[in-house]
Amino acid sequence: ARDVVDKVSDTRGWYDGRPRVLDCLRQLTLVFPEEGRVWTSSLALNEEMTGILYGKASDEESVIEVMDKMKSSAFFSDVQMIYMRDGGGESQEISFSMSFIFASS
Repeated sequence: ARDVVDKVSDTRGWYDGRPRVLDCLRQLTLVFPEEGRVWTSSLALNEEMTGILYGKASDEESVIEVMDKMKSSAFFSDVQMIYMRDGGGESQEISFSMSFIFASS
């Protein structure tokens, strides 16, 4: 039992010292649907954990679904749509961008 306690104690330092951005990336991943109808093309995140997410989707409903999940999550606040528009040209994709603040608990 002492070996297990020592191993867990050793990993605790890594867990406590990990960058907050990893928690943010995990929570963002969890709000996206598994089917691949919406995806991130770029993410800008500053040290204050204020971010802008750029992405594409197969339809507007998928973008709204992701935004609604972010708004209902305890990890995100001030979620705002910056834009949502047709991808242009012959593309059937929707381009979007939204801003948020990440607050790990």
